Amino acid sequence: MSGFAPQNLEQWLDELSEMKAVSLGAVIQELNRLTASDETSVQQLANAIMKDPSLTGKVLKAANSAAFNPQEIPVSTISRAIMHVGFDTIRALSVGALLAEQLLGPDASEQLVARIAQAVTAATQARKLCRGLKSELREEVFVASLLYHMGELLVWSYPHPIVDKATRVYVETGDLREAEKVLGVRFRELTRGLVTHWRLGAVLEEALDNPVSKAALAVRAGHEIAEALARGPGHPSVKKAVEKAARDLELEIKTVRAGVSEAVKEAETLGQTYGDKRLTALLSGQTQAHRRADGEQEGVPATHGNGPDSALQLAILQDIMQAMATGISSTELFRMILDGLHRAVGLERVCLALLNPQRNSLSARMAVGEGTEKWVQAFRFTYSRRRNNFWYEVMQTHGVVWLGHPDYVRLQHLAPDALVNLTRARQCLLGGLLTQGREIGVLYADRGTAGARLMEDHRAGFRYFVQQANLCLNMLAQKR
Repeated sequence: MSGFAPQNLEQWLDELSEMKAVSLGAVIQELNRLTASDETSVQQLANAIMKDPSLTGKVLKAANSAAFNPQEIPVSTISRAIMHVGFDTIRALSVGALLAEQLLGPDASEQLVARIAQAVTAATQARKLCRGLKSELREEVFVASLLYHMGELLVWSYPHPIVDKATRVYVETGDLREAEKVLGVRFRELTRGLVTHWRLGAVLEEALDNPVSKAALAVRAGHEIAEALARGPGHPSVKKAVEKAARDLELEIKTVRAGVSEAVKEAETLGQTYGDKRLTALLSGQTQAHRRADGEQEGVPATHGNGPDSALQLAILQDIMQAMATGISSTELFRMILDGLHRAVGLERVCLALLNPQRNSLSARMAVGEGTEKWVQAFRFTYSRRRNNFWYEVMQTHGVVWLGHPDYVRLQHLAPDALVNLTRARQCLLGGLLTQGREIGVLYADRGTAGARLMEDHRAGFRYFVQQANLCLNMLAQKR
């Protein structure tokens, strides 16, 4: 790493070529060359992989998994794995293992781990969408999906103060474009430059620009589904992504939906082979959340329509603490909190709003529930640490505020008209988020616009999750 901070695309490409990324690119190029040649022998490909003992172990684990070895034929050597699983599949598994090995060191940021988890999810989703395509093309799609955000992954793994600053900006604003401004480069342009420099394949190149072929469309669709799943399996964007994938790839919606569930499980299995506890925890949490959502769709009563489910609340709270023990980002923590409030407490609409760095504005960062898509843009309010500022007063209660309840008449009068006009809710619950005594934001929840009233059980469940969020936020702050 050089001392100066890269400020543009050319400088970033030059700088990344001096770090370990260059060896990652070289190995991927070698694997591409070997699998593309009809003259390559099994032993030649095996030798290329076995140069790295750690990579060898990860590839063998993945090659023995049901996702890539459905006949469950045990393989103990790379040569046998190639013979039973295939050249292209072994290349795909090798690229995934290489990403984890090269980028997921002990100092990897939460942001990097989360993005790699999303890349693995996108790759398994895209592979499932390749029905009817040849085997080698399916694996090309898998690899292209893993590398689709390669520029961003390499930057987050780059040890430099400018990256630390960009990470803070992204965490505070939730806007990737603001982080890119700090870095002086667009991640998409950086990935395009790396694809050209490393010759990473035509499918990836097409997917980054204007996808037309089924393979490139599958790559793009896989990432759209993965990004939607990151908001929670019950988020409306998942349904939209599934429908768009079915339309673009000319597949039945039910086929795509079934593939999503299968791919989520495959992503967890694949993540376990990489040997990183933080990555495994993220992918495992995603599987558990999806399994609960599937249970609702298959006929188990949906919690948010029938009131709080104390057993499910306990299960999700335990999942959160388990994830904290193995490593979790603040973003993933908030997703689990919102999922719990929505499904286990039975609150139709839930929103996370955070203060900006100047601490003069509060705006939505995540929202779950019908009709909340516009909240991320519209849920924005002035904040000041003064009495009679509604949001400051909410945070100073250090508890749960129940607007519409007789106990909170004074705060009801302070509520901004813009909040009432946006939500159209008769009642709502609010809870302040604090880290080491410092206010950082608010959780909002209601039962929608249909007139359903909040009950004491809703307040109790909401309180549990607000307390859990604050406990975990303080634990995360102490780890920094």
